[in-house]
Amino acid sequence: MTLWLRVRRVHACVAVVCALAVSLLLTGNLALPIPSLRFGSTLALPFAFLLPLAVAIIVAYALGAGDPRAEAVACRPMRLLDTAYALAVAALALGACGLLWVADVSAPAPAAGRNTLGYVGLTLLGRRLVGPHAAPILPVGFVLLTAMFGVRPGVERDWWAWPLADASDSLSWLFAGALLLLGAAVSLLRSDAYS
Repeated sequence: MTLWLRVRRVHACVAVVCALAVSLLLTGNLALPIPSLRFGSTLALPFAFLLPLAVAIIVAYALGAGDPRAEAVACRPMRLLDTAYALAVAALALGACGLLWVADVSAPAPAAGRNTLGYVGLTLLGRRLVGPHAAPILPVGFVLLTAMFGVRPGVERDWWAWPLADASDSLSWLFAGALLLLGAAVSLLRSDAYS
C-alpha cells in the first residue's frame, strides 16, 4: 500500500492542499478580471474560486501516474482505491478550507472548498471522457465557460454557474456535491481503456 500511495503522489497532493490553504490566506478577496461575453465588460472572478483547480489538476496527475498494464493485473480493486483516493483528497481540501473559515481568517474559504468538490468531480468525469492525462480540461474549461457566459446584465449569475456563487448558496453546494458523486460513480464504472 505504501508503494501505491507513493505512485499516487500522496506527498504532492497534500502539498497542493496546503498550498491552497496558504494561497487563500494570502489572496484574501483579490479577483482576476475575466471578460464576460454576456455582461459586456469584465467580471471580477475571485482567486478563491480559481485556486481549487490546482487540487483537481493534482488529482488527475496522481491518478494517471501508475502503469496501466501493471495495475490491470493487480489483485487490489484499483478503481475503488483510486476513487476513494480522489474523494479523500477532495475531503482534505474541504477540511482545510473549513478550518480557515472556522478560524475566521478567510471569508471565501467555504466557496473554495465547495469548488474543490465540484472540480474534482469534473476531473473524475474527464478521466472517462477524455482520458487520465487530459482530465483537467473539464474543470478548467467549465470555469472559463462559467466566467464568460455565467453572468448576464441584471442577473447576479445564472443558476448553472455554481462556481461563481457565494458559499451561502445551497444550490451551488448541491451542484458541486452531485458532480463529485457522479464523477465517483463514473470512475467506479469506467472501462479499463484509460486505467
